[in-house]
Amino acid sequence: MKAASKAFEALVARSVEHALELCRIPSPSRRERRVADYVRARVEELGLAVEEDDAGAALDGDTGNLFVRTPGGTGGPLFLCAHMDTVAVPELDPIPVVVETERIHTGGVSPLGGDDKAGVALALELLAEAVARPAEARPLDVIFCVQEEIGC
Repeated sequence: MKAASKAFEALVARSVEHALELCRIPSPSRRERRVADYVRARVEELGLAVEEDDAGAALDGDTGNLFVRTPGGTGGPLFLCAHMDTVAVPELDPIPVVVETERIHTGGVSPLGGDDKAGVALALELLAEAVARPAEARPLDVIFCVQEEIGC
């Protein structure tokens, strides 16, 4: 039980680090490219393929939806979805991220964008876990989508 708890704590810590990095990257709807590049790089480091559709072009944006699959070893597939965009933010680059003991914020100068950058971070870590232990993992179908904040 103790080993499982430590593994979970490590997964959470890595997810928080990803989320902090992602929150610093501006990605308002229609301009998600830098977050998509971050996601693609992390996924390709795991040895997984990333497919990008043409949603960006169709929706007047710079990025399409990203799709990632893992084969898994047991059970039916799980579907995960996280959006890469945020509400419109002031022209800040990077977005300031202030980490306090029990709170993460921007000091009031911008929305944090954590509503789903945390989801993106967790999905990345779950992909990493699936690659690390494929025989134990269920197959994953993951989509990192664009323009959720404006209704797409």
